[in-house]
Amino acid sequence: MARFFFIGLGQFLTFAATVLTILVNMGQLTQNVVARHFWFAQVETTGLGDTLGSNAGSLYASNQAAAELQNQGLKYNYYWGMYSFCGGAGTDENRDCSDRYIGYRWEPTTVLVRDAPTTASAQLQNLFNTSDGSFANVNYLGMLSRVANVIILVGTILSGLAWLTGFLAHRFCFAFAALEALGAAGCLGVGAALWTAILYKARNSIPDNSGLVINYGNSLWMTWAAFAAVVLAIIPLIIGCCLGRSKY
Repeated sequence: MARFFFIGLGQFLTFAATVLTILVNMGQLTQNVVARHFWFAQVETTGLGDTLGSNAGSLYASNQAAAELQNQGLKYNYYWGMYSFCGGAGTDENRDCSDRYIGYRWEPTTVLVRDAPTTASAQLQNLFNTSDGSFANVNYLGMLSRVANVIILVGTILSGLAWLTGFLAHRFCFAFAALEALGAAGCLGVGAALWTAILYKARNSIPDNSGLVINYGNSLWMTWAAFAAVVLAIIPLIIGCCLGRSKY
């Protein structure tokens, strides 16, 4: 009975981690109702109009579903997932998304400058350049976010493999599942830590009175939760290995 309890617990925890990471991977990937509501970072631009003064009236896109990076006007809200970003009036409002690729880079200033009307792009660039911190450092933010996204993808795969391996119901397989869970924990922990660090530093380096707001996204907390789940799964999987059968 104890063997089934620990095996079941390990399976439940790896399954929970797999579901969480799949949802994280889905964030901003498509326009469907599920993907819209998961992101790592949100940037609100509604205060930029007051900061730029005379350009405020034409700063924002009249059509919040206009194509991204075409200097057609800023979106009120931007949301970044692992493979793309989307911008628009809100998660359930009109919006458009960027191209998608593995290892997407979080470069908020580049997006804002390329979305803003050409008459305001130079002003925005000058505003961001007054920052002496991480927010304007696109190389720093882009490189670390790319690494984090790739590592989280690997962690997603490993957590799923740990869950599937446990179904083989053999002590060797439970040991292998525990190793996969350990690898998933390392990847998810590092990826979540990198995203937490760059978001914290970017939030604290925004120029004073810029009108921009950066918010932590729910995908970040879900990645931390998945990390905790696979860490907790390691012990019951090892116990299942010790108590499980040695041959089929």
